[in-house]
Amino acid sequence: MKRDMDLIRELMLKLEALPVSPGSTVHLAPDSREVQVDGYDADQVGYHLLVIHGAGFITKT
Repeated sequence: MKRDMDLIRELMLKLEALPVSPGSTVHLAPDSREVQVDGYDADQVGYHLLVIHGAGFITKT
């Protein structure tokens, strides 16, 4: 799958907007409504969340 910078940007904006206290942990699945982006399926969202994780912007537990 090719990297889609528009999707990465949308996901980063959605993640940044989550109401989370500093130091808190949030568990999101690629099909969670919090990270759904119109025109993209859960597989595409999941792949791009892994790209964001690989860049060190989020952690995976």
